[in-house]
Amino acid sequence: MTDTVPSGGRSPEEVRALADSLRSRVDLFGKGLAALATVGTGAVGLTRIGDVFPLSTWGSWVGAAAAVLGLLAAGIGAVFIATQLMQVGDAAVVDSSLDGVAEQDRANVRRVFVAAARRFGYESLPGLEERERALRQSASRASSTSEAERRTALADEVKLEVEQALARGQLAVVRGRATRAVTGGWAQASYVAILVGLVVFALGADAASSPRTDKISVAQACAEARTAGAVGPDLEDSACAATQKSTPDPEPPTAGEARHQLLASLTEASGDCQELSGGPRGTGDRPLTDADCQVIDEAIAALAGRR
Repeated sequence: MTDTVPSGGRSPEEVRALADSLRSRVDLFGKGLAALATVGTGAVGLTRIGDVFPLSTWGSWVGAAAAVLGLLAAGIGAVFIATQLMQVGDAAVVDSSLDGVAEQDRANVRRVFVAAARRFGYESLPGLEERERALRQSASRASSTSEAERRTALADEVKLEVEQALARGQLAVVRGRATRAVTGGWAQASYVAILVGLVVFALGADAASSPRTDKISVAQACAEARTAGAVGPDLEDSACAATQKSTPDPEPPTAGEARHQLLASLTEASGDCQELSGGPRGTGDRPLTDADCQVIDEAIAALAGRR
C-alpha cells in the first residue's frame, strides 16, 4: 500500500486550489488599484471640459498640456497593469514538454519537474512518465498476482508524482505571472507613471482652470457688495474694480458737433426768450425785453457765420 500524497506534501487538487486562490488575490489587488485610481481622478474636481476651456493665458495652455500628458501617462500605466493582471487569470497549460509555458516561466517549471523526477532517479519529467508506462506494461506481464499489484502500485505512485509536478508547474506559472504583474520592474514603473501622472494632471488642470472666472458670478457678487454699502475704494483691490464702470467714457465731440449742439441750445433759448419778452421795456408777467432776445439772436448769427 503506497502513500496517496506525493513528495510535495499536497495533492494535485490542493495545489491547483492554491493557484486559484492566488488568482483571486491578484484580482482583488486589481480592483483595489482601480478604486484608488478612481479616487485620484475624482479628487481633481473636474466634472466637465468647460471647467478648463477656453484657455485665455499662456500659463493656462501650459497647465492644460501638462494635464493631458499626465493623464495620458497614468492611462498607459493603468492599461499595462490591467493587461498584466488579466494574464494572471488566463489558463495555465503545462505539460512535461514545456511547449505551452512562456519563456520567462520555463526555468521555474523545469526545476519543479526535475525535483519530482529525481525522487525516482530520473532527470526529467518525460523520463518519469516513461517509467510509469513501463511499470504498467510489466505489471500486465507479471508472473504472479502479488507482483502485478506491486508494480501497479509503483506505477500509481509515479503517476501521482507526475500529476503533482504538473500542478506545481501550473502554480509556478501563475505565481510568476502574479509577480510580474504586481512587483515586476515594468509594474513598478507603471505605478510611478500612474502616481506622477495623476499629480501632474491635478496640478495642470488646476493651473489651467484657476485663471478663469465666471463673469456672471463676479457681477452678482459685486452687485451684492454694493447693495451692502461697499463704495469705490472698498472695491479697488477686488475683481469688482473692473466692473465699476459699466460703460466707457464717451468720446468728446468734434468742433462741428459742438457748434451744432450750441446752435440747437441757443435756438431753443431764443424761442423761450420770445415767449417771455414783453416788448421794448417788458411787463410784469413778461420781464424780458427785446434787447435781451436780440443778444441771443446775435450770438446765433455770429455762430452760424463761422460754420
